[in-house]
Amino acid sequence: MDAPERRRRQLALKEQLAVERQRQKAPGALAAALAGRVPPGLKDTLERAFCAAFRLVFQKGAGVIEKTYSKEELRAGAARLEQAVEARPSAVNLRRMEKGAAKGGAAASIGTVAEGGLLGLLGIGLPDIPLFTAVLLRGVYQTALGYGFGYETNEERAYLLSVLCCALAEGEAAPRWAAEADRLARRMDGQGRLVIKPPALESYIAAAGGALAGAMLTAKFVQGLPIVGVAGGAANLAVYRQVLERARLKYQLRWLEKRAEAAGDQEQDRVEGKERWSF
Repeated sequence: MDAPERRRRQLALKEQLAVERQRQKAPGALAAALAGRVPPGLKDTLERAFCAAFRLVFQKGAGVIEKTYSKEELRAGAARLEQAVEARPSAVNLRRMEKGAAKGGAAASIGTVAEGGLLGLLGIGLPDIPLFTAVLLRGVYQTALGYGFGYETNEERAYLLSVLCCALAEGEAAPRWAAEADRLARRMDGQGRLVIKPPALESYIAAAGGALAGAMLTAKFVQGLPIVGVAGGAANLAVYRQVLERARLKYQLRWLEKRAEAAGDQEQDRVEGKERWSF
């Protein structure tokens, strides 16, 4: 068993344990304490705001986001690291790939807490949602590029949104979203062709908007109040880190699964070739 296969098994177990913790997770203390103070219509308002922000970034924001990093350099770096792993499949080269994929998210997290904290101090809660969504997607975009994947197509967007839902889900929704992300990855990376049309993408946008609204409902309510709102800004960073941690896990595991499947196909071709020549 080579180093990539050992790492694949480690990450698969890590995800399995994380999903089980989410499945058993109870509501947070802050959310429970402030649940009665949240206006009845706020969740719907937040969901609509997050869904609108996803549509805005998908339709018009990618070009702006890509001005903050070089997509070509990230792709080229991922390709070089992948070649290094293939040439020498060692734990050292795998760690280099992990570090390369994690660089962008750490820098973006500073801006995440800054934008949330500043707007919270001013008592402005809802207007920062498009900005927060753009920063969040920027981190996931860079993670995807770090493992050689894109984010421009509806299919990759559906996968990205599934990963987001997987990161934030609680209860029985956690294993469902983990399985959905894996299903999409398998369809895109080898087992059949995947086509996500705009109406289908809307269902993923709605789910992700609901997941973010649920995760930040109490925090955004607090962030709508002067001074106390700084707690909402800190929650922005907590949610950002939660999503980015799962994104790194899912994209790396997806890359390793794709590599393992390709290696299996090559081995099968080799065996079949030997059988043909044996007659």
